[in-house]
Amino acid sequence: MNTVPRFLTLAACLVAATAARAAEPAKLSPDAAEPQVVEFLTQSSESGDAFAAHLALKAWLARHPSPAPAVLLAAGETALAAGDLQGAASLYKRVIAAAPADEARSRLAARLYEILVGQLQSSDDAYSFFVRTGFDLRQSLEARQFDLWFMEQARARNDSVTAAKILAAVMAEKMPLELERNLYWDHLDWTMGELARATPDKLSA
Repeated sequence: MNTVPRFLTLAACLVAATAARAAEPAKLSPDAAEPQVVEFLTQSSESGDAFAAHLALKAWLARHPSPAPAVLLAAGETALAAGDLQGAASLYKRVIAAAPADEARSRLAARLYEILVGQLQSSDDAYSFFVRTGFDLRQSLEARQFDLWFMEQARARNDSVTAAKILAAVMAEKMPLELERNLYWDHLDWTMGELARATPDKLSA
């Protein structure tokens, strides 16, 4: 009897079939409900198939333009894992706009800053987002760690109004005096001088 070769042939077929299934790209129905989408993204993350999942989700989002923040967050995480930094930043902005004001949203803002500033080197995008939204996103230490960077950006852009708002927020938190002096007093002197010379139209901008 030729039992051993037949067994090895069967085993090889099973291994090949399993590998083929594992190699299949992630699939998501365009009509999937939001809980299914989150489950799909979770499974894709666990299997390391972020790129295929990201492509599938882009097609789903084209048909569902206003999903819940949880779906947008999962989509942002998938975009980041797939290497689409610009896509992740865009999705994080949408989460921040839709989510309640709390520390979790603030920590997500810090992650957005890390992408825009540290990875994309998109200082203009980061700064304009902060001027529009950032003062409502300072609940977490992670977000407040960018205060000095935004202060330096305000000064480099001759934006004394935003600089004054940053200084007011920072000094209201009563950091140790020596630390405040080392980090911010020079900026305070500059801001006060600029505001003293500012015209009414600049102050109202």
